Amino acid sequence: MAAKVTAIADGGATVFVAGLGVPREVIELCHERGLLVVNMCGKVSHAIAAVDAGCDIVVAQGTEAGGHTGQVATLALVPQVVDAVGSQVPVVAAGGIVDGRGLAAALSLGADGIWVGTRFIASPEARAVSGYKDAILGGADDGTMITRAYTGKTCRVMRTSYAREFEASGGVAEPFPGQVIKSMQDGANHLGGDEHTLGVDPSIEFMPAGQGIGAIDSLIPAGAMVKLFVDEAIEVLDRLATLR
Repeated sequence: MAAKVTAIADGGATVFVAGLGVPREVIELCHERGLLVVNMCGKVSHAIAAVDAGCDIVVAQGTEAGGHTGQVATLALVPQVVDAVGSQVPVVAAGGIVDGRGLAAALSLGADGIWVGTRFIASPEARAVSGYKDAILGGADDGTMITRAYTGKTCRVMRTSYAREFEASGGVAEPFPGQVIKSMQDGANHLGGDEHTLGVDPSIEFMPAGQGIGAIDSLIPAGAMVKLFVDEAIEVLDRLATLR
């Protein structure tokens, strides 16, 4: 891990984000190299542990989020994390946030900002295998599911036949990262690839996605998307102010 931190720092990165546990062994090195350390947290106890270890920012990620996720919903998790550690570090909200309404809601819950994943996949700039963006654009509110089929850990993904059949069969997965290797061998995992990656079958492919996909219906450039988030949030907050 230390070698990886050194490599990303040498490459010009300014932030190190850990999504599977608290990166205790490299926090000091990150700080020595000028990197902020961000930790993705699905429980209040995770956030407390991250702050105690020296992380600079915590992301309170609700179960609605795409990718590896927990069981606590964003609406419930964010204010509890804010209460627990918000006086010590910035708290960022994540999970099911796809527009400015979500930004306004997160701020209302006490968060200092938002972490957005799935919505940015649906942008021209995003790197994605063939069919991934189309799946998000065509997805419904119930178009995702949590499964261990692709990684061995609970992961919210598009509701593919591969994931459904895995769960229907009893859902016994190899411990991480064994299941990652298995899903790759099955031809169902090309994560990190792009539209030129060969052998991708969207009906079985590993496509992490959050529950907000039903509200995503177009590809929007990333820069324009950020502005749209802010403009929409301001509109919502201004409207709410009239209710006082």
